[in-house]
Amino acid sequence: MISINNLQKKFGEKLAVNIDHYEINQGDMLGLVGNNGAGKTTLFRLMLDLLKADNGNVVINEIDVSQSEDWKNFTGAFIDDGFLIDYLTPVSYTHLTLPTTSRV
Repeated sequence: MISINNLQKKFGEKLAVNIDHYEINQGDMLGLVGNNGAGKTTLFRLMLDLLKADNGNVVINEIDVSQSEDWKNFTGAFIDDGFLIDYLTPVSYTHLTLPTTSRV
């Protein structure tokens, strides 16, 4: 289960993410739809611990993603070209996208 609790992220005066509580249960599918700048990518970056939240947390199977990397052993994400993160190297991307048994 993924649990999002009191999650907030601001960029200057712009509040990009403001979620009191939301749960995604195993097997659930979630789609995000919104205008450019609505916070969709920011939410995923927060969920994958690629961006530090101003408040709140994301918990995957009882593990706070900002406090431990143990959640990475059983969590995957498909990151398309539009989701590139400027500070990651190509090797860092393979560590994010390949299963732990296939890492370079």
